Amino acid sequence: MTTYAAGVVYLLFLAPLPRILWIFASEIGLSIAVTTAWRVGKPFWLEAIFVVVTVVLIEVLRAVSLTVVRRPGVLRRLSGRPAFKDLELMPLSQFKFLLRCIGGLTFTFDAEGEALMRAIGTSDEMVFHDTLKRQYVAKYGDEGWPDAWDQIRNASVGGTTFATALKSGLLGIIGLKRRSLSDILVVPVLLYFSLAFLLLSDALIRNDALILLQATLVGGLMVSGLSFALMTVMLRQVTVLDPDEQILTQTEALLISDDDRARMDEASEAMRATEAYAALKSHAGAVFLPTVEIRPLYISSVRALVVQLVFFLALGAALVCVPLLLLQWVGGLAISEWPPERLAVWSGWMLLGTALLPLGMSLAVLFGFWLFTQFNRFLALAMAAILTAIVPSVLAYALGVESARTVAITALVTAAVGSIPIAVAELIKKQPAATVPTQMASPPASDPPMAVPPDAVVRERVETLRTPRSRSEERTRRQTLDPRSGSERAASESERSEPTPPPQRPSRPIRRRPPSTPA
Repeated sequence: MTTYAAGVVYLLFLAPLPRILWIFASEIGLSIAVTTAWRVGKPFWLEAIFVVVTVVLIEVLRAVSLTVVRRPGVLRRLSGRPAFKDLELMPLSQFKFLLRCIGGLTFTFDAEGEALMRAIGTSDEMVFHDTLKRQYVAKYGDEGWPDAWDQIRNASVGGTTFATALKSGLLGIIGLKRRSLSDILVVPVLLYFSLAFLLLSDALIRNDALILLQATLVGGLMVSGLSFALMTVMLRQVTVLDPDEQILTQTEALLISDDDRARMDEASEAMRATEAYAALKSHAGAVFLPTVEIRPLYISSVRALVVQLVFFLALGAALVCVPLLLLQWVGGLAISEWPPERLAVWSGWMLLGTALLPLGMSLAVLFGFWLFTQFNRFLALAMAAILTAIVPSVLAYALGVESARTVAITALVTAAVGSIPIAVAELIKKQPAATVPTQMASPPASDPPMAVPPDAVVRERVETLRTPRSRSEERTRRQTLDPRSGSERAASESERSEPTPPPQRPSRPIRRRPPSTPA
């Protein structure tokens, strides 16, 4: 199922031709909605011209946006502050995500996979050490580097230190899954926004927001269901990549700067000097199927990431639509058959709705994750059908929708469609080689700032946030991330563990002789 699902996702959202067609379809949807006032009462050929001209304007705005975002200063601000001051390691948000995910996962490989993961972990630590040391020495000299490296290794999020994450060998795996998810969600979120934008225009004309509310809720279920599936299914198959190949997603290829390419080349050169290079080269293309235990911390981290991605992708689409709406408002005064008052009311409400769409879409995705993680099997399907039918209908009634027949029909359709991603999620939960929690822990609200050590480059240090674990969970996690061999680990565990009575050997029932009584 993992290979099949990966192939379907690639064909739908990552293959070049389908991806271009989906983006083009979303732009047509936006153009149709924007030119609503212009197209009223016009012949079809003139309507088509309005739509085509708007699509061209969208492409121009998209090109200008990419040019602006590619600037190093702008891209750095959009990515957020770095994890460590003046060191180009990764943004702080990505650093926290990776450590929380590693703390919320337990991978169990076979003997060959464990040996490879230990080699990767050792090499990752060497590559990060050499890369960061080179940056630090260039800025501050090598006098304070040992203390700075100690601070970096001990930086902790969710109870997982950076040193532990490095030794686990999972940083590259989780990082690649995160980048892949970000690239895959571009198309679904654009289609989601385009559909909601079209329905927003229709709702303002018909004065009926029911279908808009229902589509927004179901779209959130679809996006959250896709993200949930990708970040669980994709974990169950680990493919070893060729260390000489630099993996760039389609989005990264559009935005990467020359400095980023230079840093990637330096990291590749450093990897070739490690012991893991030969092992990765010999195993390139090999597929491992580890057993994966997923804890609530991982699910909450994925949820926060998906909500953030949906919000900012939708916000980017909204920023493209705002100037188009203003332009059609001005042009509509001369072209549209609507009176100026109606044009002003429709344009004003469209601008307000466009500003609120990213928030509404994010809330719908949150609702979807809540359903996936709080209920199981039939109860999950029942709750999805009931809530997707009732919530939009109640909101529509509050907004003044009076047609009971319309509400009933659309509620049934919404319930049926909204149950599809829930059913898929339940099938995923039943798949072997993974355990998915049904209760989702809330992510830590915020990590306290790190202490600033003297002469060190670390601006912040994330304090340890301990998550409660049972003794068996802690032992399993320690075994998975421990770089020692199985025999060494077992010997160490036996020294620390409490003595346990030997197992009872099965034997025949003992027949006791009745006590003799004195004559």
